[in-house]
Amino acid sequence: MRYFLLFTIFTVVVLAGKDHFFVFEKLNPSLLKLARLYGNEAYKDYVKDTENRTEAQRQSLYIDYFERCNDLGWDYAKNVTMIVAKKSNSTRYKTLMKLGVRAFLSRFLTLPAEQINSGIDQLCTKSEMQLQCQYGFGESSMRLLLDKECNTKRKELRYECIGGEVEHWTKNCTDVIDVYNETRWAVNKEIAQIHISTVDYVDSLTKSLNPHDKEQFVPTKILVESIFRKALVRIAALEGKKCSRLSDMIKCITPALEKQCGAPSAEALKISLLVGYLKQERKDELEAHFEGFAGEDDPLCTALHKYI
Repeated sequence: MRYFLLFTIFTVVVLAGKDHFFVFEKLNPSLLKLARLYGNEAYKDYVKDTENRTEAQRQSLYIDYFERCNDLGWDYAKNVTMIVAKKSNSTRYKTLMKLGVRAFLSRFLTLPAEQINSGIDQLCTKSEMQLQCQYGFGESSMRLLLDKECNTKRKELRYECIGGEVEHWTKNCTDVIDVYNETRWAVNKEIAQIHISTVDYVDSLTKSLNPHDKEQFVPTKILVESIFRKALVRIAALEGKKCSRLSDMIKCITPALEKQCGAPSAEALKISLLVGYLKQERKDELEAHFEGFAGEDDPLCTALHKYI
């Protein structure tokens, strides 16, 4: 009964609150209210389902209900994703890919300016609806880092210039870009070989292991951890070589990009290239091993960005 009382109080506070946007002020007010109500109903279902459960069970189920908000808004983003999917691989697209810009964004940035702007509106509608739903669920502190992209400040970010003029602002850095790509390709190949051989060797050590035999299991576990950590040190050092070349490339292209498209655009591209770089390059299994065995990133990489 205590949870229903808290829920009633929560409902009054949330639904009586002022209609405000989080990141996209152009969202239709009716969609804002519907999204918030959808989140409120999801929270209501959560409260009913967890009324007689333990705290641990409630926490376990919380995410399941909260993630209902991720279902919202995709109809509004479907159009832009279809347009991008049909976009041909132009020379500008290939140049952006060589810089390390991911495939979807590379195609998106080479669309005509009006399609870029309408596409951003569609993607921001999706994000705003999800945030309003989360607010309705009770997560009023939730907010994505989309302010520049979704509100009026985005006029400072000339996305159509980044993609449309890419061959112009990269023309004096082609050699540096090529060196980065050659280094990236060679290093990724070597990293893959190290990782695969390490996994295969560990598999051969543990395939006949009895996990219930402590005398056998504990020393093997220590050995496996040692093998993986040594491999991850080698891999991190190789990643440092990539990051060094990546740094050289960014230093080369930034002045020309700032001059051509403005400093905010140059900063936006830099963030796009650096944030999450190592995770994207490693793929899931290798990233999981870095996390599981507390592998440290090379200083040449961490010096580029806090969240690389």
